[in-house]
Amino acid sequence: EARTELVIKVFQTLDVDADGVLNLDEMRRFEEFIGFKGGEAALREELDILCTELGGPVTLARFQQLVDHGTQHGLFATHCASQELRELLTECCKPKSRRVVIVPGNGGGSVWNANWYGWLAHELQQRGVTVALNDMPDPVYARETRWLPFIIDDLAGGVDRLQDTILVGHSSGAAALMRLAEKHRIFGMVLVSAYTSDLGDTTERKSGYFGRPWKWAQQRE
Repeated sequence: EARTELVIKVFQTLDVDADGVLNLDEMRRFEEFIGFKGGEAALREELDILCTELGGPVTLARFQQLVDHGTQHGLFATHCASQELRELLTECCKPKSRRVVIVPGNGGGSVWNANWYGWLAHELQQRGVTVALNDMPDPVYARETRWLPFIIDDLAGGVDRLQDTILVGHSSGAAALMRLAEKHRIFGMVLVSAYTSDLGDTTERKSGYFGRPWKWAQQRE
């Protein structure tokens, strides 16, 4: 009985939207706890394998089956001892640390001394927030092919960190973040002086952000 109550408590903690089913994002914490290290596509594949074996979405009853008996086809062992479930519960109750990435506009020069970037970074750091602000590659043309990989890998720390990252973009940086949000899920985004066309400027046109329609629906997901 005590274990059943523990499983219920863990399930309810993971079930953030309280709909009785663990979706992809809600299962991520459990999967990472048992050893999963992949990106969103790999996680979706793993969840599909589990749901197929369980016979449907991860409800409370199926979650209990996962942690009590494990699975035959999943890539990771889902069986959890009661002590492991308590550790998972403790881990889930910890506030997740957020990282702020500041993406400047184009133009070159030291970003720490330009506009308000250094001031914002300093104010956030004073409040205990981890901040990433670095000089950008290709600082004049701000090409999408150079900036998006740099934002993801060098500033955010990898694609898996984006869901725990707040991105602040100014001018060309805002345009870059809008394109990034079309492809990746992020925790949050603040856009300053954003724009959606090259404004007839040849330098802006070379960036690559404005030659195709914007995918607003994907950005909001």
